Amino acid sequence: MLANTLVAAAGLFIVGAAFSVIYAATGVFHFGVGAALALGAYVAYLAAGILHIPLMGAIVLALAAASACGWALGRWLFLPLQRRRASSLIQMLASLGAYIVVQECIALFMGDEARSLLPGRQVSVVSLLGARLTSIQLGILAISILVAGGGWWIGRVSRVGLVFRAVSSDPTLARISGINPDRVALGCFAMGGLLGGVSGIMVGLDLVITPTMGLHALLLGVVATLIGGVGSLAGLLVASLVVAFLQQFGVLALSSEWLDVIVFLMLIVIMLWRPGGVMGLRLRRS
Repeated sequence: MLANTLVAAAGLFIVGAAFSVIYAATGVFHFGVGAALALGAYVAYLAAGILHIPLMGAIVLALAAASACGWALGRWLFLPLQRRRASSLIQMLASLGAYIVVQECIALFMGDEARSLLPGRQVSVVSLLGARLTSIQLGILAISILVAGGGWWIGRVSRVGLVFRAVSSDPTLARISGINPDRVALGCFAMGGLLGGVSGIMVGLDLVITPTMGLHALLLGVVATLIGGVGSLAGLLVASLVVAFLQQFGVLALSSEWLDVIVFLMLIVIMLWRPGGVMGLRLRRS
């Protein structure tokens, strides 16, 4: 159960990171991450299962498609709405509409049945401290560690992180300083799409894929982000572990139908106690 908690937390962490990188730069609740997640999984399925491209090549192609999906939504949906000074609510609803379009297109051409990225293939199993994990699950843990380490390095050490923090803090001042906020936003949309594609492929390799897989994964990732605090990588990591723990160990006491209820109830309690998240910035009245 503890091993399953770590694997589930790794998936939540990557989805939360995909959402956070876009939300921190734009302030928009972007459902397009869910669209990129599902699209990446199905492109990998088409490439590997139907076109018989080697799995690694199929994964690279799927990640490129997911990143392109994120960039396209930013270029032809977010930026035009920004130029028209649309409110955050309008932008959120527009991204929800884009997600539904992508989801329904996938269902139309691929059907609604669950599919696997590894049909009939044998997956090796490794024993670790009494727990049995597949090689796919170990890969998921390794990828999440790479994402966490890369995110920390980009955010705190590299010049890219400095530019990103400048835009997320004050876009107007960043523009005056010679930074193009639109270009930074497009980069964040592409990165969010890429991370969403990574999450979708991991789910497809470990479990199954469906056209509706993006929304549920995105909402749980958003819960982890809000609990940990937007912009806090450490907070997202801790919150992902807590949410995954509740999901896994809740099965011992309750039926699976109650798992999401527990998670969102915890979100409500924490938001009432600390609206900025457990490790987010405290708000002061002045």
